[in-house]
Amino acid sequence: MQPFIAISQRLAPAAHNEVRECLASEWGSFFARNLASYLPLPLAYHIPFSQYAPFVQGVILSGGNDLALFCDDYLSRTRDSYERDLLEHCVKKRIPVLGICRGAQMIAQYFSCEIAPLQGHIGSHKLHAQGQEFRVNSFHNYGVMSVSSELESIALASDGSIEGFRHERLPIFGVMWHIERSGGMEYQGLWQRFLQALKERE
Repeated sequence: MQPFIAISQRLAPAAHNEVRECLASEWGSFFARNLASYLPLPLAYHIPFSQYAPFVQGVILSGGNDLALFCDDYLSRTRDSYERDLLEHCVKKRIPVLGICRGAQMIAQYFSCEIAPLQGHIGSHKLHAQGQEFRVNSFHNYGVMSVSSELESIALASDGSIEGFRHERLPIFGVMWHIERSGGMEYQGLWQRFLQALKERE
């Protein structure tokens, strides 16, 4: 049986006062291309992550929604609370985590980093990592401006905001662009580190 990678979902309002958990369709093709030995396990927010944890090799915190820090509504608060508990569990059990866009912001907030509004991050833009320049997609209005001593900055945008980081001791990584979308895999340094962390848990 293939192991699972748990992945958090966007919360979206729907008709008839419903709230829906949903995942961008690009993630299916992304798993088929880049994570063929794993199956995605979308997380339901009413099931504690501790019940999923024994069955997963790692976790992806997907994009969508804003942090409650910037949009204090029910959807954002629900995701914040769930993902904070998830991170607490993953830190204790050393489960690999990769945060994408909002997911990276959630990790940064968990580790007491500075996050602030910014401009010019909708559309393709350049970043600098490992002495090289890369072009990535971009769909966020808030960014990580500085990291705490527990995290290491890996990739920077031209405005100095932090586009990619990793934890100094734990298998926890964050990128501000969308790896599942077109133009998301030009820089793969942190992605490769996440894959290596998954293999080390097997």
